[in-house]
Amino acid sequence: MGKKIHGSSVFLLSSLLAATSVLRAADPPPSATAVPAHPELLLHAQADHFPFVTLGEKSGTPEPVEVNLGQILVPAPNRGAAVAVRIRTPKAPLQDFAWAFTAPRDWRPFYFGTKNGAKIDSISWLEADRAYGNLPTASGSIVRFQSFAARSLQPDQEYLLGLINPLPSPDPFTLKARVTFTPEKRSHFAEYWHWETFEKELQLLPGTPEESVAVLKSRGGRILLDHHLFPAAFGREKVGAMIASIREEKIHGPSGHPLPDRPALRGPHLAAITQRHGAPASSSPPKTSRQSS
Repeated sequence: MGKKIHGSSVFLLSSLLAATSVLRAADPPPSATAVPAHPELLLHAQADHFPFVTLGEKSGTPEPVEVNLGQILVPAPNRGAAVAVRIRTPKAPLQDFAWAFTAPRDWRPFYFGTKNGAKIDSISWLEADRAYGNLPTASGSIVRFQSFAARSLQPDQEYLLGLINPLPSPDPFTLKARVTFTPEKRSHFAEYWHWETFEKELQLLPGTPEESVAVLKSRGGRILLDHHLFPAAFGREKVGAMIASIREEKIHGPSGHPLPDRPALRGPHLAAITQRHGAPASSSPPKTSRQSS
C-alpha cells in the first residue's frame, strides 16, 4: 500500500512543483578578473606538455576519456590558469567532432585550434540540464557539450582543446569526457546544436533523478525526493517530469499550460518543508522607494 501524503492543500503542492521548475543549472558567478586578451598564447608555448588523448579511428564510436590535469596548469599573466588536452582528427574523409566533458564550473572552454595557432573562430558550449550515468559528475562540476563541423577542421591534424579559469589559484582537477567523430552532417547549426543530438552521438545514458538534482543543486528537487515529505515513486516521477519540461521550454519556449491538479493528493505543510530544508532564498532584493546610485 502506498505511503500517504499528509498536510495542507493541493494548492501548496502545486506551488511547490511550480517553484521547482528552476531546476536549470545556475549561471557561473561573474569574476572580477578579466581573462588575458590572448590566453591561447599560453597554450601554444606549452602545447607539447599537455596530455594527448588517443581516439579510435572508427567513426561514430564514442570514446571515454579521463585525464588528470593537476600537474600541467599554465598560470595566466594576472591570475588564474589555462590547460588543454590534445587530440588528432581522423584521416580523410572529413568528420564532425563532438564531445561532452565534466569539469568544475569555473573551468570553461575558450580555445579549440591547432598547435600552431589556427583557431576555430566560434567557441561556444551548451550546458547539460541533467546528470548522465556514464559520465559521472563530481560535486561542484557540470557537464558541457561542444561540437565543431568537419568543414572547420583539417584531417589528420593535432588540435588543442583549451579550458581557462580566471579565479586565483584554481585547484587541479580530473577531466572526464566522452568524445566522438561522426560522418559530416553539421551543415545547419541549429539542427544539430541541442541536447538530444549530443546524447545520441555520445551514447549518454540518463542518470537517476537523485543524480540530476545533486548536479543541478535544486532545492525544489531535494524537497520532492525527501521520503519524509513525499512517497519515493511520486518524487522521482515529478523530478523526471520537471527536467523534461524544462528542456521542452528551453527548446520551444514556455507552453503557458498550468500544472494539472490532483484533487485526491494533499501536500505537506509548508512548516514541515521549512523545518527540513530551510526557508527558500529570496530571488530578488526587497523593493524600496528609491535606490542610491
